[in-house]
This record gives sequence, C-alpha cells and structure tokens, in this order.
Amino acid sequence: MIQDRPALLLAAHGAGRPQAMAGVDNVVALARAAFPHAEARLCLTAEAVRRALAKSTGAEPPPGPLLALAQLREEGFREVVVQPLHIFAGSEFMDLTALCQGLAGVQTLDPAHRPFDLLVVGRPALGQPGPRHPYLEDIERAAQALAGDVEMARAEGAALCYAGHGNKRFSTGVYQELQALMGRLYPETPCLVGALDGLLGLDHVRRGLAGLGAGKVLLVPLLLVAGGHAVRDICGRGVDSWAGALAADGLTVRCLSRGLGEVDAFARLFIDHARDAAQDAGFAL
Repeated sequence: MIQDRPALLLAAHGAGRPQAMAGVDNVVALARAAFPHAEARLCLTAEAVRRALAKSTGAEPPPGPLLALAQLREEGFREVVVQPLHIFAGSEFMDLTALCQGLAGVQTLDPAHRPFDLLVVGRPALGQPGPRHPYLEDIERAAQALAGDVEMARAEGAALCYAGHGNKRFSTGVYQELQALMGRLYPETPCLVGALDGLLGLDHVRRGLAGLGAGKVLLVPLLLVAGGHAVRDICGRGVDSWAGALAADGLTVRCLSRGLGEVDAFARLFIDHARDAAQDAGFAL
C-alpha cells in the first residue's frame, strides 16, 4: 500500500554502548516532535558499531542504511529524506550520499517500479560545499549552538578545546573554519578545534594552548555521542588520551564527556537541515 506521508531516516554513526546513545536518542525524539506527520526512523552507518551494540544489549540494533531504505520501500513510502547525523561531510557522509544517489537514480520503464519517487539527503551539522545552502552559514549556526560551552569555559577562566573525529580521506579544514567563527563570535574565550584523525591532531592543539599561555582548558568532544572516542581517546585517564596529555603539559583539564546530540540547540541543526532537504525537493515533512 502506498503511504500518503513521507519518511525521515536519521542516519547516525552511533555508539556501541546503549548509555552512550543519548545524543542520537535526543535527535530522534526532537525529529519526531518536529515532524509528527512523517515516519521517523533511525539507522546506523557504522557496521562495527551495530555489531558492538548488538553484543552489549543482546538485542537487534537499528539497521544499516540499505536495509532501512528497503524496509521503507516495502512499506510503501515513496518520499524519503535521509538526514545524516554526522558533524561534517567526511567519508561516512559521502558513502551514505553515494548510496542514496544510486537508488534515486534508478530508472525503470514503469515509474511505479522505481525505488522511490523522491529520495534526498540532508547536509551534516557543519554543512557541505554547494550552491544552495552556504556552508559558512551552517558553521556559524553550529558555533552559535555551542554558546553554552563558551559560557562554561568563561566561568572557569579556561580555554575551550574541541576534539573532533576527523579522517584521512577528506579535508578537516572545516574544523579550522569553525574555530575561526568561534573566535569571531566569542573573542573573549580562546577556542581551539582539533581532530583525532588527520593533520590537526593533539600536537596541533598542544602547541596552540601553549601559545595562548592557557592554564586551564575545558575539553569537549566534537561528536554526536559520548562513545568510545569520547570516553577513551579524549577524556580517558591514560597519558595517551587528550586529557592525559594536556594534564602532563601542566594544564588543569576538565573534560565534558557529553555528546553534542544531547544539546538541543545543536540537535536542532539536523532537524532544520532535514526540513531544508524536503523543501528543496518540493515536499514537506
């Protein structure tokens, strides 16, 4: 039976422990409240995370994107927005986009046999290059959504440092653009943005904090969820974590082990991007 309402598929990297999925769960709840007419579902783009979540819970985890889309198709949904819950346009976002573009491009003699009438992909939190939605505006909105972190750092007399995931396949220059916009919006609070994976890593952050003469730092994962990277690599107690390395440099470190999806102002960036994707395609969620 053909559905007379659209579907919204939220696609997150996810976390292997259910208690770390709070950031994802919050975005899903906000999406369902924002789009009560749409069928809102969750899929996980990382197969390793799906396996870990299944092992830790003993239950079937959310499906991967291909299975989730197939289920929507079988249930009669013809208009679908896939909204990535990724922070920037890195490799997982690109792979998800390629999958959706492939399905959207399937041509059949009978239009009813096409996978979907409309299948579109929203942009990640920090936007993506393109003519329709200037990505610098998306980055500025993300910086505005982080105002609460700035207030915490200011109250403690600390520099603010974000640790993003990064990657080795695509430029992480968007992190530096975020850092520049944070400096423009909050000039009284020094802010650095680095990456776990890529050129602008821990050494870059250590040099930056030394140049600032900082004595305290509020360390915040630039991640949707407070999963393994946040708990182990960023806020872990070992000397090989970011927190441990900065403490070894003589800094007083407070780590905010929280996923950005738990911050409503940040989570709503994804809601707005999903709405934009539907409107750009000519339908409403």
